[in-house]
Amino acid sequence: MTRYMDRIKVLLICHFSNPEIRAKLKLRQDREYHDFAVWITNRLAAYKTCDELEMLVVAPHKGMTKRTQEFELDGINYYFYNAWTDLGKFIEKGFNVLISKVKFRILVSIIHFLKSIFWSIAFSRQKHFVRGIVRRAVPDIIHLSGSENPYYSSTILGLEKWGIPICLNPQGILDLPNASCFDITRVEMQHSIHRKLTYYLVFTDEFIQHIKLCNPSAIMLLSVGIRTINIDPLAVEVKKEFDFVFMARVTPTKGIEHLLSAMKSLKRQYPKISLLVLGPVSKSYLTHLKGICEDHGIGNNVVFGGHIPRREDLFMEVLKARIYALPTTIEGLATSAVEAMLLGLPVVTYATGGMPFLNSDGENVLMCETGNIEGLTNNMMRLLTDKEFAQKLAHRGQEFAKRTFGAEANVNRNIRQYRAIIEHYHNGTPIPDDLMYTGAQ
Repeated sequence: MTRYMDRIKVLLICHFSNPEIRAKLKLRQDREYHDFAVWITNRLAAYKTCDELEMLVVAPHKGMTKRTQEFELDGINYYFYNAWTDLGKFIEKGFNVLISKVKFRILVSIIHFLKSIFWSIAFSRQKHFVRGIVRRAVPDIIHLSGSENPYYSSTILGLEKWGIPICLNPQGILDLPNASCFDITRVEMQHSIHRKLTYYLVFTDEFIQHIKLCNPSAIMLLSVGIRTINIDPLAVEVKKEFDFVFMARVTPTKGIEHLLSAMKSLKRQYPKISLLVLGPVSKSYLTHLKGICEDHGIGNNVVFGGHIPRREDLFMEVLKARIYALPTTIEGLATSAVEAMLLGLPVVTYATGGMPFLNSDGENVLMCETGNIEGLTNNMMRLLTDKEFAQKLAHRGQEFAKRTFGAEANVNRNIRQYRAIIEHYHNGTPIPDDLMYTGAQ
């Protein structure tokens, strides 16, 4: 018996924030909030006009004055919960400090074990909340977006026994070889999730290899996600003030220190070379980075622009630069890189995680192997000096990004994948070949 239905009821478990959501939530006013996981916002913006989907979204949000809050917005039902209490965050930080300080391996193992017990207690409330929604809504399919953050991804554990198909699109794999450090407890939680689920929406061989280590029978479907920008770069005039721009969360894993090393090398030949750094950064790390700039002799060549909350304002700042650089060392597929491509900038990056997908039909961005600062420097120099090549690369990248990450094509594919997963789960109907991931595209 077929389960084909006119509308598919999809329960999306994720974590994101945007101004529209924050306007509906009752939040504490003594905290700072910012947008993140824009790929979720893009997905929901595309889904809200789709007659074939009934969307329900479950997500945590910091700073909520209530434990839970439910509301409807643009035809989508939202269920939010406050993932962490202040006490819970304090205890979590305490565990992490202990792990970083303790030198004896057996003691570290004991602390991780205690931390896992703490998590099972701390996350029980949101698990109960999510299960209550599943029980009330009875979705046709559950979609988990990201398995690396246990404060929301752990809510999926146990739901695999409820007779509802579950698909997962991994946003990051915690124990990739390039990870400079990682939390063993988080890794084990991610492995637990990967062992118990069947259907995965992926776009990179590297993700598949790591998932298959936990779950050899996992079924892989191709999904790249929706990436958009909300300005027309051809309709605005922005004066170019910088050679390079970095747009991402400013952390070591995003490769900002690699980029500063490359800037040091490039300054020897180009004394006036310039870099604009945009993105949220902690005060302590910003002080550290400014110290590196002074040590490298590039203190006057690098401008830290900080976090810009509104995407329109952020993109206008990005357009002040000629070239986008993101030497990220741990990555799925960087949304900021795709946004830079859509803005019409040539992109230079590392071939980390799913980033090689950006060159799946030819050279659309310049890449070198992860951690190769000399290769990064050479690629930056090529884009800086060969303006004709940079322009052609930018054009190819922009056309690829528009064609690949547009909303309509991805929504239609997602709907077909949801239906195929439901049919396969209940009836064993083979999933069409064109929906499957068959290797590097």
